[in-house]
Amino acid sequence: MNAEQWNAMYPVGTPVFAYPGCRPEDGADTRLVTRTRSKAEVLGGHTDVVWVDGHSACIALSHVDPVTEEQFEKARAEETAAAVATEGALPVPVDDQPQPLDDAPVPDPIPARWDRTVILPEHPNGDLDGQTIVCCIADDDTKRPIGLFLDDEHREALGLLLVDPNGEDEEHAALLAEVQHLQSRVAELEEQCERRRLRLIALQNDALNMRGLISPSGEARKVPFPLGETLAPAVWWLITRVAELEAAERLARAAEADAKAHAAELEAERHTTNEALSDAAEQLRANRDRIAELEKRSATLAALEAAGVDNWDGYSDALDGDS
Repeated sequence: MNAEQWNAMYPVGTPVFAYPGCRPEDGADTRLVTRTRSKAEVLGGHTDVVWVDGHSACIALSHVDPVTEEQFEKARAEETAAAVATEGALPVPVDDQPQPLDDAPVPDPIPARWDRTVILPEHPNGDLDGQTIVCCIADDDTKRPIGLFLDDEHREALGLLLVDPNGEDEEHAALLAEVQHLQSRVAELEEQCERRRLRLIALQNDALNMRGLISPSGEARKVPFPLGETLAPAVWWLITRVAELEAAERLARAAEADAKAHAAELEAERHTTNEALSDAAEQLRANRDRIAELEKRSATLAALEAAGVDNWDGYSDALDGDS
């Protein structure tokens, strides 16, 4: 399963069994019963990984198994039971009155003194569950070490109680509120950083895709110069080229409009010329008919003259009257 498929199926906070070393089938190693604290991503361009609570380094997805909440709680309970059996630790009652485990008698409390050592979660020897360990020493002959495990909420509550047992110190209460506010702000900034990191990855992918479009493998570049580390020169050239082509298109459209207007003028002129030619042709036909008539009269007169007719008085008038 790759990072993209993992993120589509499993949100941040998914319960998992993680194996920082080798998987159980490849040999005995550490198993972390934990939850994811990041989205999966590709490390170094070749390995799909995710980060989990209680472990500083990333773990390959091939070594992370998603589990159900029921499996997660069961595994946690088994780990707790194993720790009790191994270390001799006992659960600490948290109710108002101590409650026995099943029918077992409640053990006497073990007096202990703080040895002035606190192991925070980020320490290399810190708790895998992200809890703070307050290191104490049994106040008896055994002098055995005792660890008090506190999550963030109980750590702050204990610190406030030790500083202000009666809860009346407003200054410390204000400081605690400020700490809580700052912690909330830090969480917001971390989320913001994560969003920006993901945005940066998306922008880097976009840049790679754009580089592939401008200079595709096995094909000629779309710009007349080699690409450098940045794409700004190529993008600027493309923007300029597009502007030039758009200007050329506008000029071509203007020329086309002028040509159409000139063609319309020529068409109107042709129509006017055709009308004039039609009138001239009509006049030409009239003149041709008149000429034919005159030629016919001339031929008649010539024939009469040839026949010796010499009395022309009134003949021309007669001919004009016949016409």
